[in-house]
Amino acid sequence: EWVIGGLMRVARFLGWKEFVVAFFVMAFAASLPNFFVGVTSAIKGIPQLSFGDIAGNNIVALTLAVGLAALFARGEIPAESNAVQATSIFTLSAAILPLILIWDGELSKPDGIVLIAFFIFYLFWLFSKKERFIKIYNGQERSIVKDFKNFIQDLGKVFLGIILLIIAAQGIVASAQFFAQAFNLPLILIGVLITGLGSALPEIYFAVSVARKGE
Repeated sequence: EWVIGGLMRVARFLGWKEFVVAFFVMAFAASLPNFFVGVTSAIKGIPQLSFGDIAGNNIVALTLAVGLAALFARGEIPAESNAVQATSIFTLSAAILPLILIWDGELSKPDGIVLIAFFIFYLFWLFSKKERFIKIYNGQERSIVKDFKNFIQDLGKVFLGIILLIIAAQGIVASAQFFAQAFNLPLILIGVLITGLGSALPEIYFAVSVARKGE
């Protein structure tokens, strides 16, 4: 709640478009649990939990979250902007790329570099033209100087929330290991059905909430 709420206010304060706000709030902030679970599980030598977590999260986000948003939206969800259309191509590519990279039976460090480079390339494309991400709210340009105190407070909430997520990730990984051993289940299944589904709940809530508001 702290991370998502803080980033939402920071992004809108900077005058970014709703689409870019959603990208950073949901695709970045809501993915932080996956990120910290992934790093923690890799350090502890159980990377299959991370892969199951990410796979389950993506399946739920791209099917259940999008489907519920379409059902609860006021009419149809507009997707005519060039940024949305181009991003859909990036989304498809990003979904397929890991599957191609694990075709040889493993996900290596060079594969990780390729995936990170793809993410950086998308960011470069998104911010290469001002009209893709800048929006004027209430007929006035937003200024960082204005309400600077609230801006700093929101940044503080974001960083504090991230610290709590790091701590929570330790408990999530330990709990997943426990349940996998107690019920004799593979860790990748725990990742898909429990941690993946659970970490997708923010996307589901956000998608339904803003769709009902007509945004």
